[in-house]
Amino acid sequence: MKSIRSLFISLAVSVFLSCTVQTVAQVGIGLVPYTFLNGGTNNVAAATTNTYSLPSFPVIYGKEVSFLVSAQMAANTNTDLVFVFDRSVDAVNWETNTFSLTLTCNTTNQSQLGTNFNAGGYPFYRLDSIQNPNTQSATTNVIVKSVYKRGF
Repeated sequence: MKSIRSLFISLAVSVFLSCTVQTVAQVGIGLVPYTFLNGGTNNVAAATTNTYSLPSFPVIYGKEVSFLVSAQMAANTNTDLVFVFDRSVDAVNWETNTFSLTLTCNTTNQSQLGTNFNAGGYPFYRLDSIQNPNTQSATTNVIVKSVYKRGF
């Protein structure tokens, strides 16, 4: 009788553990990518600021967020592009100009910059604008991507 009870308890524990592992695998401790701008012919004209009305990036189940910005100059010149982001608690009311990334573009080569931070209690982010202070050249092939690591 004691061995049957032990067998039953062992079986119950192994079923519970396999269900738990399967649930963790399904939810994933993986990365959830999002692309705001995907290169190509998008650009920011010389000495202008482009503002965007793109969908927000939800970070509802994550806390570590990474952003990657990339661009190149259309002409052989250098500039510092400023990528400005907003954040929100409800994807309706936005705290604007929350943070920015400054990408130094060197000549016509593709330049990129990445950073990460803790999202805290803000579950939504969006690209607000890209500022090109260079008076001689537009930028091209602008890429803005984000990813967050799922948390529990």
